Amino acid sequence: MERAPIPPRRRILVVAVVGAVLLVLLALAGLSAGWLAAAAVLALAAVTGAAFSLGVAQTSRSSDAGHPGPALASVPAPDAASPHADFALQQISLSTEEVERVRGLVGEAVQTLMDSFSGLTAEAEEQLALVSSLAHGDGTVGQHEMSFRRFVEEISETLASFVGKTVENSKNAMLLVEQMEKIRHEVEQVTRLLDAIGAINAQTNMLALNASIEAARAGEMGRGFAVVADEVRGLSGRTATFSADIRAVVGAVQGSVAEAETLIHQVASQDMMFTLEAKNRLTETSGKIAELDQRMGATVEVLRHRAGDLAGHVGDAVRSLQFQDMVSQLLAHVVRRLLEVQGALASASQEDRAAAMARLQGLAEELDRSPVRQSALEGGSVELF
Repeated sequence: MERAPIPPRRRILVVAVVGAVLLVLLALAGLSAGWLAAAAVLALAAVTGAAFSLGVAQTSRSSDAGHPGPALASVPAPDAASPHADFALQQISLSTEEVERVRGLVGEAVQTLMDSFSGLTAEAEEQLALVSSLAHGDGTVGQHEMSFRRFVEEISETLASFVGKTVENSKNAMLLVEQMEKIRHEVEQVTRLLDAIGAINAQTNMLALNASIEAARAGEMGRGFAVVADEVRGLSGRTATFSADIRAVVGAVQGSVAEAETLIHQVASQDMMFTLEAKNRLTETSGKIAELDQRMGATVEVLRHRAGDLAGHVGDAVRSLQFQDMVSQLLAHVVRRLLEVQGALASASQEDRAAAMARLQGLAEELDRSPVRQSALEGGSVELF
């Protein structure tokens, strides 16, 4: 049994369904490829071309059968094509919902990206502020917060004051060494005086001895002189003992002075060496700290420029995210196309073929005008509707 030929009305409905499905697939693919408008125009052109092909085929079939007449003659009611029409309307309705869902997803994703970029910019600015505060302080007067530069300055001032005090103490120690040297010389002078006293005492003792000898020779006449000579000899002995005691004390003082002089000289030498080393270290450390401060300042400047560049890049990215407006308009235009095709299919059973052809042709010309006249983000215009 031969298969009955497919009625022309059924063919246009099938082509319409295929065009609608193609429209949705190309629209979804166009979100990532950037040719959404071309896909919509292509799909609508397929639907419109199918309608025109139906008219041409019907006209040719009428001419070949030997039934002349107008090119757009009326056709029987499309009762047999109703299931196909219902299927086409259902698919178009589902496609419209999916496109609207895509619009929502794109809008939500773009908003999330914009919020993320805004947060990134805020974090970069906060980081720059923290680094700048660490390097230079916040400039607040009367607060306990101190910048690194001020800290270095105070440490340098403290070390300089310490070095100055140490130098002064070293000078005083050297003066004390000089005074101890004078004391040592004076003690030596006392020792020499004691030596002179000892010599005088020895001479006195010798004179007393000679006087005693002469008194003994004088006999009874020199007895009184002998008593005086004995007293002089006793006084000389006591003087010698006293001189020995003084010599012992002076010797101890002289030893203590010499020891103190040695210690003071050693301390003064060590203080002076420490002072010179500390001064050299302070100079070297101050230079390194100044160099570190300069590097930190340069780093802060670099970070400031980097933060500015980052803010510029984020701004460019945020502006680039405005493609969501264009995509939304294109998707809205696609939805409008689908709704118009849906309406055309719904009213196909109520219009004759000529009116349907004219309506589809006018609809195609109207919908060919895309709301977004560009294929990239750098140029073009956006039509708000």
